[in-house]
Amino acid sequence: EHGKSQLNLGHLVDGQRQQRGEGVELRTDNHAVIRGGKGIFITADRQDKASGKQLDMQAALSLLDQLQAESKQLAQATASAKAEIADLQAQSHWLANSVKDLQQAALVLSAPVGIALATPSHINLSAGQTITQRSGNDHHIIAGKRFLLAAKQGLSMFAQQCGMKLFASKGKIEIQAHSDEIHVIADKDMMITSVNGKVEINAKEAILLKCGGSYLRIGPLGIESGTLGDIHWKADKFSLLGPTSLAQEMNSWKHAKYDEQFGVGWGFTTQGSPAQKISMVLNNQGGVGGATNAEGQTAIQKSLSSDPLHLRIVPNK
Repeated sequence: EHGKSQLNLGHLVDGQRQQRGEGVELRTDNHAVIRGGKGIFITADRQDKASGKQLDMQAALSLLDQLQAESKQLAQATASAKAEIADLQAQSHWLANSVKDLQQAALVLSAPVGIALATPSHINLSAGQTITQRSGNDHHIIAGKRFLLAAKQGLSMFAQQCGMKLFASKGKIEIQAHSDEIHVIADKDMMITSVNGKVEINAKEAILLKCGGSYLRIGPLGIESGTLGDIHWKADKFSLLGPTSLAQEMNSWKHAKYDEQFGVGWGFTTQGSPAQKISMVLNNQGGVGGATNAEGQTAIQKSLSSDPLHLRIVPNK
């Protein structure tokens, strides 16, 4: 028995004739290979007294067909919502022409009360074409650390009933579109709330608030509002303090997260250039003019975010 390779059938006993089990055991201390050039069918579905055909996989095919039909119904709702849908036609063709009766060299696993895969190391599922997962009830994915998704051409999620929830117990939630737009649409009310902080909306070109025919437009060069009805201002005081910009106002804030300062000098000396007229422009939030101090340093520009800050040297007259 090289490598203790054995094929044990029927009543299984050890060297002392003690019962070890019954049925079939194929074991070896070396490599074990199951190879079927036309396909392999592994099943735990009962077939009493070998009364059925060798490739009787009706139990497996019935479940696959049932879940395929449920997927088609959900796909219709997905298409109505204009979300991405799976290629169910290709899946149906593959099941009917490759899997059924092992018309091609496929591997079929079937068990009436479940399949368990367990390893203390890695599981790698790879397919040259498509991986499809279906469940008649809930579908759970749990990760002890991180759960990462990456798609080359797109990511689509659709919930037909009961909505969606996205929570982060700790840390930020970031949503970014690096080269296109972001659309958030609700059929009914929409609420944006900051429980213990502030709500900041920032745009390079303009912020436009619309309701019916009334509007408020905020741009780099001014604020414009309009309505066909009345405008009511209610305040204890109403003051006009002259022109300013966000960049100027943030310099007086105590808790601005970011700040920056420049030193101005000429290449032929290590000393700063005092009293040099300058202009600093913070992204599209306005600019601050002035001159460098005795050490050739500009004033400190504060900001709530890490926006680009540009320095312009104004020629002294």
